[in-house]
Amino acid sequence: MQTTNVKFQQNLYKFTIPSDIKGERVLDVLRNGNMWESKMMKMMQDILRKDDIAIDVGAYVGTHSVIMSSCCKQVHSIEPQPFIYKCLIQNVNRKNVKTYNRCAYNTDGEEKIFMATNNGRASLQDYRPRLQKATKVTTKTITIDSLNLSPRLIKIDTEGSELAVLEGAEKTVRKHRPYIIIESWKKNYEKINSWRKRFGYEEPISLKCDNYLLKPRTFVIIDDDEDTDDEVEGEMILVNPQ
Repeated sequence: MQTTNVKFQQNLYKFTIPSDIKGERVLDVLRNGNMWESKMMKMMQDILRKDDIAIDVGAYVGTHSVIMSSCCKQVHSIEPQPFIYKCLIQNVNRKNVKTYNRCAYNTDGEEKIFMATNNGRASLQDYRPRLQKATKVTTKTITIDSLNLSPRLIKIDTEGSELAVLEGAEKTVRKHRPYIIIESWKKNYEKINSWRKRFGYEEPISLKCDNYLLKPRTFVIIDDDEDTDDEVEGEMILVNPQ
């Protein structure tokens, strides 16, 4: 491990990161003293308020969690890679961050094979079975619904399994209508788009690099028929995502 100082909005943050991984874009940016996805960080700051709760799924070394924790009441950070998790708990060593060495999914407590790489390309074996230079580790799953939280913001970066994460958050989404920042590859985009229609979210706003912001509608129609993308049929509810 090594430490690096990162400047963001006139503040200096110290992060512990892997020292033996070269050519990984996120780590290279941090080593150069810059914040990864700084525009996304600023958007998170605009969304979150001091009494809010945020969930960071695929927290990696904790850059997003650290920034979110500085502007909201509580952050819950989920990261399955054992070595990266050690970096995470050092970086988010603050009272308002709770960490989970689990894999967010649509089932709770199931054992899954995770392809750990110690970089940002790690994923469940189901989604990247031939991931090069990966170590197979057994990890237990966790659902967002099982956390029983009332988040204002959920950030999801899970390298292909984002739909499964959303499926494990549907009760939370129905009840609390959080903003969602999600990474989705092109091949998964239509599935994510169908999901957001069914759960009453506006058209995805592109944040570049396959990241999207999903904003909850004020008037929402929940379609319980999974076989259709029809946004007219279903139960209408009124929410107020201020």
